[in-house]
Amino acid sequence: SAEPSAKMPWLLPAGTDGCPHVKDYKCRTTEGESVGLDSFEKAIRLLYTAGTAPGIRCIDCPASTWLHLCLHCVYFGCFQGERHIHAHAAGTDHFLSVETTYFQVYCSKCKDFIYDPEFHRIHEQERASAIQRRLPADPARAPYRVWRPRSAEERDTILTAVAADKWIDTSSTSALGLRGLSNLGNTCFTNCIIQSMAHNPLLRNYFLSGLHQRQLGRKHTAEELGPIGDGERVRLLPAGATELVWGTTVGQAREDGTYAVQLDTGQLLSAVAPSDIRCCDARTVTDKGECLACLTTAVFGELYSGTPRSFAPYRLLYAVWQHSAHLAGYAQQDAHEFFIAMLDGLHQDCERPTASGVAKGSCDCVIHRVFTGGMQSDVTCEKCKSVSPTVDPFWDISVDIRAPEGAQSPGGGLGFHDDTLKPGSISLLDCLRRFTRTEHLGDNETIFCKTCASKQRSTKRLSICRLPLVVCIHLKRFEQQRDGAVRKVDTHVQFPEVLHMGSFLSTPRDERDEAFAYTLFAVVNHAGTLQNGHYTCFVRLAQEGAGWFFCDDETITVSDLPRVLASEGYMLFYIKTRLDYTA
Repeated sequence: SAEPSAKMPWLLPAGTDGCPHVKDYKCRTTEGESVGLDSFEKAIRLLYTAGTAPGIRCIDCPASTWLHLCLHCVYFGCFQGERHIHAHAAGTDHFLSVETTYFQVYCSKCKDFIYDPEFHRIHEQERASAIQRRLPADPARAPYRVWRPRSAEERDTILTAVAADKWIDTSSTSALGLRGLSNLGNTCFTNCIIQSMAHNPLLRNYFLSGLHQRQLGRKHTAEELGPIGDGERVRLLPAGATELVWGTTVGQAREDGTYAVQLDTGQLLSAVAPSDIRCCDARTVTDKGECLACLTTAVFGELYSGTPRSFAPYRLLYAVWQHSAHLAGYAQQDAHEFFIAMLDGLHQDCERPTASGVAKGSCDCVIHRVFTGGMQSDVTCEKCKSVSPTVDPFWDISVDIRAPEGAQSPGGGLGFHDDTLKPGSISLLDCLRRFTRTEHLGDNETIFCKTCASKQRSTKRLSICRLPLVVCIHLKRFEQQRDGAVRKVDTHVQFPEVLHMGSFLSTPRDERDEAFAYTLFAVVNHAGTLQNGHYTCFVRLAQEGAGWFFCDDETITVSDLPRVLASEGYMLFYIKTRLDYTA
């Protein structure tokens, strides 16, 4: 068959226009082994071991940012400011250095950052080793493997049967993702929701597998994209290709407006038109600014990169502000409101319209497939007993945790006796029972009964007719009083690790039926008052052992299940323990 470059002239073999000095560097050998590759491996290992330690500075000045490590000797120099790494290269002919944050290799002779497949392979191996060394000791944990994009066939759907009995056990998850998020000024509510969503196995698999293809059919003009600089990440659909690919721009735009792009595979595209670029460094052109799904993909990639330093998701925060203006600014906000705004923004950017458009309620975006359930409301006429059912979609279930006066049971519950409850506590099951129990509508809320042809007194009962894959339960901890003031409800709610939802269905099922069992994977907590409070969260990385971690903005510490279950609780995230599929 013909070479790829013959079939697609825009595709050039790796290294055609690459740096010639890297080849000279790697050709230096001692006893048949490459001294250059060995030096690069030792440099990357040094950076993963000590490069993030406080006190690493330029050898010739106090600069501690944008440092480069010489690949010919042990010299740390600043790249900007006094530019000591450039002076070192000119005085010693040590022309290669590696940037200490993202490990990009710079050639002083080419005056540009360069890419080399062998350097990339060594970097991935050292990164995997560094991550493995940082993980808690657990003989049952599988060794860390470098993530690779899925093939086209595997990317058709995230819900693929991987076992003969067609279910996946989600009780254990990956041990990656332990990276703190910087507080940008009262943004702890943002960090908690991002951490909770990043440790949702279904969202994690979707965004880390490159399944977001919203911009596949959209072309951009040069005016829409704006100027693209050297070294920017771009997502493009080259002529003759059927899938989006990622790459990095090489140099500035040419006179004809095209760009040279180095693909992640190592191949160089010599002339990429702006119409072939679908997004630039997570920048996409929509009526509400940047694509929230592209930014979420980037943030998830940062969280699972293995980098120990905290990350500031400022672009994602700004994109949510553009989608939901009421959340804009640095005032204290509600984590639940931010969660709903995130889902709504992701839904808008992930929906996949067909030729006839998207029918209301029929969206098959990842948000609807993961979070959307069906809430059934049955209104029953007390005279003729006819039932009027309606079904509405929901993303979360908000339950009241404040018991009416005189309704508490001796155990502290909402009228449902539970000997296991601590004094002053209520159980989540009590809250859900109250949410789904029959309610008598008052005389002021009579409804028109079609059977009786008149207004009649009635009862109303809520139940779940369709369970989502992930159940988010919102505990109503903030209530508005008659004088307009908002106070916090500090009632302690006892919630289980495994929640059985069968008894809350429109057609109740046996509570012991494992088909309706959900496992806890994240808990968002609020401490303090509404005016002066702070959000933290727990996330689960494994079912047993050191499986729970406590996230407090930049700080992540090891926790355990008893601490999680003893926490106050504000938002509880449960995932279906077994995901069933049809053939």
